[in-house]
Amino acid sequence: MNKGQPPTIHTGFYTKDPQFAELIRVAQNLDFTFVSYENTDPEKNRERAQASNLFNKTFAQNDSARVLVLAGWDHILEKPDSNGKHWLAHILRQEYNLDPLTISQSHLNSYHSLGKPVALLKSSKLKSGGRYPVDWLLLNNIPLKEKSSNFSYRNPHNQKVQIALFLKSEIGTEKKFHDKIPYRTGLVAPGQTIEFKLPKKQSYMAIYNEEGRVLSEKEIQKQY
Repeated sequence: MNKGQPPTIHTGFYTKDPQFAELIRVAQNLDFTFVSYENTDPEKNRERAQASNLFNKTFAQNDSARVLVLAGWDHILEKPDSNGKHWLAHILRQEYNLDPLTISQSHLNSYHSLGKPVALLKSSKLKSGGRYPVDWLLLNNIPLKEKSSNFSYRNPHNQKVQIALFLKSEIGTEKKFHDKIPYRTGLVAPGQTIEFKLPKKQSYMAIYNEEGRVLSEKEIQKQY
């Protein structure tokens, strides 16, 4: 990806998600450098190995580096949990003298609808702040539905289908999209219509049935 190649289904696990893949595309356009920090050695403690990988690939090579880490759930906890487990962020503080700015986007998921549409809460200001040893907690209530659209698809089939929209620049002239990640996708019931806001780039549409078989595919012209 550091050479500008788009993410594919083989890039990683979470990166298969269209929203995550879109985040990668944005980061590429902003000239971010990607580093992998997951531990692949079963003999090592996962959290400590992650911290070591992350430090050695960033600050050990450039002590003025600016590093943005995407981590799941409790990996960003800056103190041991109730079971005494030391997580990634805590190890970075204790062993590498790094104090990361930690923002949890998941620990208050059950309250996300209170964000109008988003709210950023300082953990130390919460009565139960001790339960969340992070700096900030984010409530995200931004709807996935796009506010405006320039493309619609009506399902003419007698079964639910999945529509997947790919960037033509990523699938090439041979239209090989089976290992690519769509930038927009959705499920459409029979007779229903779904709308999207397409970018000013040529796209390619594939329609799948419930078994994953391609029912139809075609090129979508650039939208202006």
